Amino acid sequence: MRYLTIRLPLLALLVALGAALLGPSAQPTAAAPIACSTFLQPYVDWAKQPGSEQLGFHYGSFTLVSNQANGVVGYTEQGRLLYRPPTQGSPAALLTPQAFAGAQYFNDRRQGGYPFDPARQDRLGLTINAQTGEVTLQLLSWGGSLMNVTPQCENGVMYGFGNTPGIKRLFVISLGKGIYHP
Repeated sequence: MRYLTIRLPLLALLVALGAALLGPSAQPTAAAPIACSTFLQPYVDWAKQPGSEQLGFHYGSFTLVSNQANGVVGYTEQGRLLYRPPTQGSPAALLTPQAFAGAQYFNDRRQGGYPFDPARQDRLGLTINAQTGEVTLQLLSWGGSLMNVTPQCENGVMYGFGNTPGIKRLFVISLGKGIYHP
């Protein structure tokens, strides 16, 4: 017990000294929501860079999770987003060509008692409006059905509820950057 009696005050002193030296900025804080156009700008800038077969082609990537009140959870990975410049009537966007759709897994599709059966995945595409951040999910395995999400952008992710009737789904999307070498 004597060992603990000596060490604990020393540990408390070191923690207090560290907090005093580092100040309140050492405490992790949540970032405030930002405009989704601001959040998306680095990914748009990255994806619209010109590419070549020697240097590769820039793309955005996405990972998406969804959760429903009935307990069904989805996970999508490996989706790629290419830049589409604005055209008459269509704003600039990041979108997924069918060849680069994300692989979507669900916890209610089981194999050997384990969730997220890889043999029973769906394919999911996204279109993200670069001006508003509105996300359109394209359910490629379900005949191309569309679902819209008007997200919030905060703490490095986009999140919001889908517009489907009946069961509402919460979607959380994280973005990344990549280079494709053909």
